[in-house]
Amino acid sequence: MSLTPASDPSGLLERAPRLAQLLPDEALTAALARGDAWTVHAVLVRRLEREPPGPTRELLASLVEDRAAFVTTVRAPRTHSVLGTGVRWQGRPAPEAPQAPFVAARTVSVLGLPVWPLSDYLVRASPAAPLQVIGQVPPPAGRAWRRRAGAHE
Repeated sequence: MSLTPASDPSGLLERAPRLAQLLPDEALTAALARGDAWTVHAVLVRRLEREPPGPTRELLASLVEDRAAFVTTVRAPRTHSVLGTGVRWQGRPAPEAPQAPFVAARTVSVLGLPVWPLSDYLVRASPAAPLQVIGQVPPPAGRAWRRRAGAHE
């Protein structure tokens, strides 16, 4: 039986209720109490790296993959591009749900080709307007760079 942490100011247990299946876990409980969704994601990634195969590993993998659950509010970043060179969005909504939020990456592009990912965001496409930024999500587990302490792009 899982124990509910005394504090979850970010509401992650509501957005990702399967997190409760991993409790009690000291590092996860401390991260939830801090209220920093990205710290919780980092704890899950570290635990996934050392978890042996089995149902818990599968649960961890699905939680880490669902980066939209770890969204944090940020101002919409600027994207500037001239003739396909500059900072652009990369990503598309699922064909079966074009109005649903999806994860898109801000990338440095040269002549329309993405060459360097900058950061990832949960966005919503609108036929009448540019992408609506909902918030920033953690980078994929395999990306080498890490978030600067306490700051988002």
